[in-house]
Amino acid sequence: TFTLDSIEQKISGTFNTVTPKAGYTIGELHDDCMAITAADTQSVWVDAKFLAEQDMTDRGNIPVWADPDGEYGKVAWVDGSRAVAAGLQTRPIRETARDTLAWWKVQPEERTAEPRAGLKPEGEAELIAAWKEANS
Repeated sequence: TFTLDSIEQKISGTFNTVTPKAGYTIGELHDDCMAITAADTQSVWVDAKFLAEQDMTDRGNIPVWADPDGEYGKVAWVDGSRAVAAGLQTRPIRETARDTLAWWKVQPEERTAEPRAGLKPEGEAELIAAWKEANS
């Protein structure tokens, strides 16, 4: 909507269309996604040090997350105030998650059979097993 509004109002420039400053954490994203999926899963939180030891940081293995002390750690500190000043209104995350899930469910099987981001289920299971072993 912001893009279309900007075109109609002849607003130009470079804008970071991100959540408000200090407005959203990975934990909140997790909670919002869990709320809209009603998934019967058990979440396992691991720390950044462990992920680094497992060579999981900054390679896209963990989507929408970067090691805060790693090469891409400041990526989440993008300032969207210029876009907000130009009229950006962010959608509720649960609405975005719900719509993304609805979109995913109508994709062709050849697209959904091999997601492009994140660990494959086997890799995730291995990572969780290693975490549990290291912390038992």
